[in-house]
Amino acid sequence: MPKERVILIAERNPYIRNLVKRELLSEGYHAFTVENTSQLKNWMHLRRAPDILILDPDLPGDEKQNMRDILASYPEMPVIFHSLSNEKWTETPSLKHSILVEKNGNSINSVKQWIDFFISQTALDEVTER
Repeated sequence: MPKERVILIAERNPYIRNLVKRELLSEGYHAFTVENTSQLKNWMHLRRAPDILILDPDLPGDEKQNMRDILASYPEMPVIFHSLSNEKWTETPSLKHSILVEKNGNSINSVKQWIDFFISQTALDEVTER
């Protein structure tokens, strides 16, 4: 049964990008990828915001401020910062739902756990709003 959630993976490393996408597709999610800040900006402006964004804060491109502006425009969107260190974590805008997962050999499991958590929180919010 598909999970009907759209997850956007914004990752500079093609191996990690494809691994995360493959893992999420196998879980039944609708997973899409971008590889730089220009593609992230285009995705966010041309399509609806994803249900969850998995973001490498070191995403290449000259539009780092645009990346921060995009995130600031979607403060309710859950963001999983997937990074080698927490250095860039402090440079991001305040988001209601965000977490840092450090990249390592098992980080995909943590990423999937946080996706499940954010989805359960969104479901609770939707029930509470009714």
